[in-house]
Amino acid sequence: MADYLSRKSKVGMSFKPVWGASGDIGGSLTANPTYTLLVEPSQLKSTPAVTREELQLTSATGLTVERARSVTDYTSGLHRLSFGGVAIRENLPLLLFLSLFKATETDDTVSEPDDFQQVFMPWADAGIPDFTDPFVTSANDNPNIKPPVCALVVDWLSGTNNGATYYNDCILNNLSLALNVNNQGIARFLNVTGEFIAANIYENANGTDSTFPAAPSIVTYNNASAFTFSIAGAITYSGCFKTYNLTINNNVTSDCRTTGGRANNFRISPEYMVDFTLPANDTTAALATAFLAGTETTITLSTGSTGVPGYLNIVAKGAMVGNLERMIENGVWVYKGQLKCELPSSGNSLAITACSLTQLIDLS
Repeated sequence: MADYLSRKSKVGMSFKPVWGASGDIGGSLTANPTYTLLVEPSQLKSTPAVTREELQLTSATGLTVERARSVTDYTSGLHRLSFGGVAIRENLPLLLFLSLFKATETDDTVSEPDDFQQVFMPWADAGIPDFTDPFVTSANDNPNIKPPVCALVVDWLSGTNNGATYYNDCILNNLSLALNVNNQGIARFLNVTGEFIAANIYENANGTDSTFPAAPSIVTYNNASAFTFSIAGAITYSGCFKTYNLTINNNVTSDCRTTGGRANNFRISPEYMVDFTLPANDTTAALATAFLAGTETTITLSTGSTGVPGYLNIVAKGAMVGNLERMIENGVWVYKGQLKCELPSSGNSLAITACSLTQLIDLS
């Protein structure tokens, strides 16, 4: 039964203009999301910090032993919602914005007025964001001054909201973009997994239906247009690769708790890592002796053409963690490496350019 329900579930998202109860989704406030997030239902896991415990009580007179009484705690810790699936062109900018928090718009009229190209980079390169003063898209706020915060509605029955859950004051705790060019079917596409973290949840006991906007078209990455890979630093390499994985881990904690148990702000300790695998051959053998632990390196993964919807360009800068390791994988020799993206000599530790139909930043 649980598996059947999970296959029907869907997720909606709206940017939250204020932190706290004002503007929450659920209850008497708005229940309708602005975006529909396409995720793989079997990977959708809700782990709200709801604790049910029993208190063993006896009667005041001691004449009759009472039954155990249960207590439900809705405010322990932070609430989490895990998701996963194929990366969709129109959804990816939402996820990048809610995990990195800063952005610029390089062209808001790319090829036609409905196409937008935006660059996302880590807020942590310049300081610590204050999530209690969030970005407001409708007001054309500057996302480099105010970080984005969102609210989510999870409709477990896909259309009949009895038991729907609303997550408020959310950001992404972690996000992973994974690519394996040797897989088949949708496993070969760019895949995404992540975890939203929320300061508050609301269980829709009244069963009020939400109205979800139309889901975006399913436009994937690494289908018609393949990815290119390059690494630059001690020497330059551009060519074949086997796997690529970008991990954004914000390590979110609450700054403090209000009297009602609600987190009053988030604090982040971000880590950005790139793991990659290259085929072992005469060309890549030179990398093993050049890219040693601590070597400043730039790794670029790119697909499509700039200014055209579907363009995705990920530039990661930092230092190699350990040396390139030569090993046997699936019966062939490969080189495995890991880059920690931090403190480059110039530029951002991470800069991700995406061209899609989704406009998040409008500063014109």
